[in-house]
Amino acid sequence: MFRSKVQILAFLAILPAVLCFSFVPASLSTAKCSRSNYATRSLNMLLTLEKEESFDDKIMGEAGLASSGPVLVDFWATWCGPCKLIEPILNDVQTTYPSLQIIKVNADEHKQAVKDYKVTGLPLLMVVKEGKVVAKHEGVIAKPKLVKFLEKKGGLSPEA
Repeated sequence: MFRSKVQILAFLAILPAVLCFSFVPASLSTAKCSRSNYATRSLNMLLTLEKEESFDDKIMGEAGLASSGPVLVDFWATWCGPCKLIEPILNDVQTTYPSLQIIKVNADEHKQAVKDYKVTGLPLLMVVKEGKVVAKHEGVIAKPKLVKFLEKKGGLSPEA
């Protein structure tokens, strides 16, 4: 399950937050972040854009990930509670659509990308196809709605 000591420590660090967010009322399903919310972010199997990596080179450029198929970009922050709520949904979507690339971009570390793509609230999900932004969704979204969003905007279909 864990491949390194860092993953074990990250899991132990976020365990209280995971348990806390496991019982979230439906009224929070459209929540957006404010800096007053705080949650830690876990390490997971989805690709996370590192601080020194360029957003445009990695995702939008000619050789970027978006040139090989649709990419779902998740703008998040460590202080964002709703960002934490959407994480298990993204993990489930990754299972449903194995060909979909999901990239997590820390908004605090990639301020230029936040400015360039007009990120005004978190979490922000952005569908990128062939180097172009084709759709955005701000705030938490339920898995069934996210699946419909990806099928309609990203042109995806579930794979067996």
